[in-house]
Amino acid sequence: TGPLVQVPNVITQGEIGFYTPKPIVTFNGHTFTPDQNVTCLLDSGTHADYLPFAYDGDGVNEFFNASGLINYYGIVVYNGSCESIPQNLTMGYTFLGVNPNQSITIDVPLRNYARGSPNFNESLGDVCFLNMEVDGCTFGAPFLSGALLAVDDEDGLIALAQGSVSEDGCGLDVDSLHVFEAEESFNTM
Repeated sequence: TGPLVQVPNVITQGEIGFYTPKPIVTFNGHTFTPDQNVTCLLDSGTHADYLPFAYDGDGVNEFFNASGLINYYGIVVYNGSCESIPQNLTMGYTFLGVNPNQSITIDVPLRNYARGSPNFNESLGDVCFLNMEVDGCTFGAPFLSGALLAVDDEDGLIALAQGSVSEDGCGLDVDSLHVFEAEESFNTM
């Protein structure tokens, strides 16, 4: 739904995949600068997102205190049932672009993180466990439910755009597709 912004691929020797610098995190009107010195793996096969807050650091305490979310041994929990999560409540991730004048913010509905499984700790009350944890940095299936990720394997380029869900029954917009030819990438278009 927005521009495609190339972001740095900061993969280091010995790593496989696509890695970005850690983003700025926003939630419910609060902005958080993660305190872990890590790079972030973009991996659609990972079931959860791992936020770059040190498990026992000041940043994670600030995140939980200001957000109203619950820290259950590093798992992020919504204080209410999964059904009660407001539809417009999002996690925001702002990544700096390769071009110093650009950045991209990806907003992911918090509902996209809901595990939908029963609460396995009744002492917490009516809560919703989320597919979100702290300590490390991986953006997996939940993140990519709200983002479009474009990759150029040959040149090691990555770009992000805000994704959206089409209306039921609208079908594929064939005119919006482009199959890259040899020597062509999203960076040259």
